[in-house]
Amino acid sequence: MWEIRYELRAEVPGTFHGLPVLAHAMYVPEIRANGAEVRLEVLDTKPDAEKRLRRAVVGGGK
Repeated sequence: MWEIRYELRAEVPGTFHGLPVLAHAMYVPEIRANGAEVRLEVLDTKPDAEKRLRRAVVGGGK
């Protein structure tokens, strides 16, 4: 089983939804995936300076 994950960063407060995922492998049509719709609510809060300045290393980090 394969799993794809990603992070979101909220830009504005509000209520949002992501459409259901439908995917397939281009050269192997037997490999397919379906996902559910996602609904979320972003609330407006004061930024936390410590979290705002934290950086992440993606791949190849030592």
